[in-house]
Amino acid sequence: MPRGATSDLSLKTLLVLTLGLLLWLVYGALKLDWVIVAANGIGSALSGCVLAFKVRDKWQLDPACGASSAAESDHSE
Repeated sequence: MPRGATSDLSLKTLLVLTLGLLLWLVYGALKLDWVIVAANGIGSALSGCVLAFKVRDKWQLDPACGASSAAESDHSE
């Protein structure tokens, strides 16, 4: 598996983690607690990036999504 691959990461887990961090961010904003906002802002941004990479990789590798990777087209010959 190449470095940076997201195939071992669960999409559902990343969704729940990112949503949870975003909810904590909202909570911190409502309480005007900058520590909660800062910590969960950084965490949700990083988790959101990993989630975006996971969705991108899933879209490229899943032929049901309407896109196929170059590796799949090489094997179809």
